[in-house]
Amino acid sequence: MANIAVAGASGSLGRMVVADALARGHRVVALGRDEGRLRTRLGGEVHGDALEIRRVDALVPDSLRGACEGCEAVISCMGASVSPALGAGRAGYLALDWPANRALADAAKAGGVGRFVYVSVAGHDLPAGTLVGASTLVHFRPDLYPDPLAFSP
Repeated sequence: MANIAVAGASGSLGRMVVADALARGHRVVALGRDEGRLRTRLGGEVHGDALEIRRVDALVPDSLRGACEGCEAVISCMGASVSPALGAGRAGYLALDWPANRALADAAKAGGVGRFVYVSVAGHDLPAGTLVGASTLVHFRPDLYPDPLAFSP
């Protein structure tokens, strides 16, 4: 099985991705800003060696050095906004989500990670079939990940 880093692992979507990866037998490296919150929300002790917690802040790129070490893939669930627009007192997509995920993609490449996947709950409240941000990944690093469809399920 693979070693998978999951960024934003303490959030709602991140917790689901971590749980699914663990259930499939993968080893997970959970990345997030608050180590205590990661341990509490993910049950770090329960999973033993299958789950490793690493404290990072993607808005501080130096904290990402080595964060993806030993991983074959990175799945980013991190972001403060569920909409590209500003609202609800949250930082907007362009102010927070984009630079954080770009820094993570750079760190993944520097760490030799072969696959970077970005997932989001953006548009979860829209009618089925509505396309939201299909080319988001291209905006992060078009030179590294030129085909966003390559990362579709």
